[in-house]
Amino acid sequence: STHEAGRFGATEIGDEAQEVVLVVILDTKNKINAIHRVFTGSLNTSVAHPREIFRSALLNNGARILVYHNHPTSLFLVKNGSL
Repeated sequence: STHEAGRFGATEIGDEAQEVVLVVILDTKNKINAIHRVFTGSLNTSVAHPREIFRSALLNNGARILVYHNHPTSLFLVKNGSL
C-alpha cells in the first residue's frame, strides 16, 4: 500500500543528514528485488539523473520502482492523501 511504502522510505532515509535519492526495485509481485542509493547530496541539494534511476531498474529486472527523496532541513510529515 502507499502507506507501507511511505513508512519504508521514512525508515530508510528519513533521518539522513544529507539529501538522498533512493530507488527500490520491485518484481511483478511487488517484492523487493534491490535497493539502491542512487545519489547522496549535501544538506540541501541532491541531483540524480533519470539514467541512474532507470539503470538500477533495468539491471535488477524491475517491474516497478519506488523513488524516495528526503529533505533533511525540514520536518517529515505525511498528510492523508499525500502519498
